[in-house]
Amino acid sequence: MKTIILSLAIAIMLPVLAGAQKREVPRMNFEFGGGANFWACKDGGLKVEAGPSFFIEGRYNMDEFPVNVGLHIDISAFRRKREYNDYEKPRSLKFVIVGDYSPRRGKYVSPFAGIGIGVASDEHDFEMHTPPRTGICLMPRVGVRLLKHVAFTLDYEISHISHNHFDFKMGFYF
Repeated sequence: MKTIILSLAIAIMLPVLAGAQKREVPRMNFEFGGGANFWACKDGGLKVEAGPSFFIEGRYNMDEFPVNVGLHIDISAFRRKREYNDYEKPRSLKFVIVGDYSPRRGKYVSPFAGIGIGVASDEHDFEMHTPPRTGICLMPRVGVRLLKHVAFTLDYEISHISHNHFDFKMGFYF
């Protein structure tokens, strides 16, 4: 009789114990994607057009907390009409260490908020003799991850005054 009770107890507890050891997210995630950027600087009222933004990101998911940290690499560009109908095409390349807090991590709808700090290199194509402006970049961001593989993110890059911009991105992660 003791053997039967012990066998039933083990049979009932094994799925519970196995479920408790299952990871809700993989240890590492990699994301790539693109979107549009909207430049915040009016720069004397000149016309500014939205431009493309492309990125890759690698993230490490912590076990104990709903937090991840990673490296975000992004390149973005836009067009700005200058005097005499000239178009300036500034570009921004940034390497940012990001951290995100996601209270519903691993669910099918997982909102997150985070911040990043890193280095941005901003350059203009009409200034042939000036080097790119390189400096510190701060990047707050919010977003949502859907179906465990698609992410929508809104971030704001704060770097040089003429290069501050919003990015709306869609990414795929695995």
